[in-house]
Amino acid sequence: MRLVREQQRALITLINNAGEHATHRVTIRRLRGLERGSTDYSLARIAQHLAMSNRDIALTIRALVRDEDPPMDMVITNGKPSDDAQPDHALAELHNSIADLERALGELNAVRGATRTHPHPWFGALSASVWACVPSYHQAVHLKQAGLVAARL
Repeated sequence: MRLVREQQRALITLINNAGEHATHRVTIRRLRGLERGSTDYSLARIAQHLAMSNRDIALTIRALVRDEDPPMDMVITNGKPSDDAQPDHALAELHNSIADLERALGELNAVRGATRTHPHPWFGALSASVWACVPSYHQAVHLKQAGLVAARL
């Protein structure tokens, strides 16, 4: 989770440096790992998207550890941020979602031992331990996106 927190701090810096422009949408080229419909985000929308995704991943991990089906299907549309995402609110959501992930990963032996899987929309069926690896990769993709957006503000 240290990497996820470092990525969060980098995004906070980009948003703080952007100031009032953090809500301005910027179109960038599609990056590897970036959904086609996600190429025109603002920095605030990126933070909100990450928060939404992290929260769903935490719920998924908790359910898999309990040997239950997660309460939702993981589909791309679950992570679509609002058009009017605001930086302060999105960053607070991101902070809380990372805390949710940390709590979900609190019992690492239980996460490692969980055998039930749940499908990821791109990668197929993943175990709890593999789901636990997704946030740092996912945030890295969107941090690169955020850097490109910030460079064009």
